[in-house]
Amino acid sequence: MIKAVGKEYGDWFTSDELLNFPHLDLSIIDQLWVQYRMAIPQEQN
Repeated sequence: MIKAVGKEYGDWFTSDELLNFPHLDLSIIDQLWVQYRMAIPQEQN
């Protein structure tokens, strides 16, 4: 996310940067999150 908006590590995002975050990058992050989440075993109660 940092690189997609041209920030450096430790920099803060502005609300405009978040509202205008590149759709393609956000989709890729979402896909990676879903794949990662599916790989984690769910706790049994």
